[in-house]
Amino acid sequence: MKTGFFAIGLAEWRHACEIGLNPAVAFLVLACGTGRDNQTTAWSANAVQEYGGIRWERAKPAIEQLLKAGLLTMADNSTKARPRYKLKISEDRIWLPKNVVMPLAGEEPIVHRVRQTQDIMTLRLFVELYHAQNLAADGGISREVYYRKYDKEVCRDVGSMVYLGFTDAGTWVSWSTDVTKVHLGKGDKRGEPFFQRIATLKEMGLIQEAAYLFESSSPDAEILFPVNGPEPEERSIHATAYEVVETNLQGGAAILEQHHYVIPVYRHQKSAELYGVFRMRFRAQTANTGAWYAVLKEKTGAALEMFRRAMV
Repeated sequence: MKTGFFAIGLAEWRHACEIGLNPAVAFLVLACGTGRDNQTTAWSANAVQEYGGIRWERAKPAIEQLLKAGLLTMADNSTKARPRYKLKISEDRIWLPKNVVMPLAGEEPIVHRVRQTQDIMTLRLFVELYHAQNLAADGGISREVYYRKYDKEVCRDVGSMVYLGFTDAGTWVSWSTDVTKVHLGKGDKRGEPFFQRIATLKEMGLIQEAAYLFESSSPDAEILFPVNGPEPEERSIHATAYEVVETNLQGGAAILEQHHYVIPVYRHQKSAELYGVFRMRFRAQTANTGAWYAVLKEKTGAALEMFRRAMV
C-alpha cells in the first residue's frame, strides 16, 4: 500500500472541477506525481491514462485545458518528448494519500473508480471531505460538516457512574460550509444530491464510520473516548462497555436491547453526547494522522481502565 501523501490547492481544485471531469482527474493524477514542492511533476498523459482510466487521446486535451486555465504551466526543463509541468497551488491546501491515485494491490485506482460515476460533484465531494477532516481534533470529518446524531437517555445512576443510553437519530449535514452547500438541490428534496453522493462513496468503501463520545454537544467539546469503529481499539470499547452494563446493572440485557449503545461514564461526565463520526478510509501518513492514533490509544486505555473500575 502506498503510504505517501501529496497536496493540492483548494481553490485550484475547485477551478479544475469547474472545467470538467477529465481535467479534474488529470489535475489529481499530475499532483500525485509531484515531489516535495507539491508543484513540479514529470507525470503526463500516460499517467492520467494509467491511473485515471482516461485514454491518452482524451487525457492530452484535458491537460491542455488545465494549461489554458493557468492551473498548469510548463516547467523550465520540459521538452516535447518529456513534458514536465508545474501546478499552481495556493496556501489553503488539501492533503491526500497517494493511494487515492496509485492503485492498491489487486485494486482499481480509486480516482478511476470515482470517475466512473461520471459525476464531477461526487469526485469533488470525495476530495474536499479530506479538507473537512481533522483526525486529531475530531476523529474524522468535522461535526460542523456531517455527522450521525444520537438521542440520549440517562438509564441508570449508580454510585460514581452514570449509564447513558444512545439511540440512532439519523445523519445530519450543515449547509453553511463550502464543502456541502454546493451539493444543495432545489425544492423539498434539496438535500438529495449530497446524500446520494455520500451514499455512493460509502458503497465504494471510501468512507468509514465510528462512534465517538464527546464532553457535550458544544462544537468546542473535546473527545472523551471512542465507543465503536473500524479500528481494533474502537471496537474494544464497545465490547467492554457491553460487558460492564450486562454485569453491573439489574436488567442490563433489556436496557442494552433498547439502545444502540449504553455507555458508563463518571458522574461529572453526564453531559457527554455521542456522535457518529465519518472518516476517510485511506489516510495520508502525516503528523496529524500520527497524533490522532496516539490520542486514540491513550483515550481508549483510559476508558478501559474506567470500565474495569466500574466492574470491581
